[in-house]
Amino acid sequence: DYVSAMVDIFIQLRDYIIESVLNQFIEDLRQSCLSLILSLTDDELRYARKEDIESLTKQIEHVLTISHSSLEATRVIEQFALDVALKCFRSPYLDKRINGLTYI
Repeated sequence: DYVSAMVDIFIQLRDYIIESVLNQFIEDLRQSCLSLILSLTDDELRYARKEDIESLTKQIEHVLTISHSSLEATRVIEQFALDVALKCFRSPYLDKRINGLTYI
């Protein structure tokens, strides 16, 4: 998985990267990944597996703990999970609606 590989590289190199660069990368990664999921169309969302979204969410949470407090990272991820749940719940597909309820 591309995101996972990128995250692993930055985690290994974080001691050698200027803090401001690392923080900017983490913020850009967070925004890109979360925006990508939330901008999926209903048809694209239909083929997105719950496990993949959860895996991506855990990776982003792990990265956020590098530049944010644990509490702030958890807050960001919980808000994202609620946004995903709402998106799924509004889907015209029954299986995604059920997934939306399980995200809550």
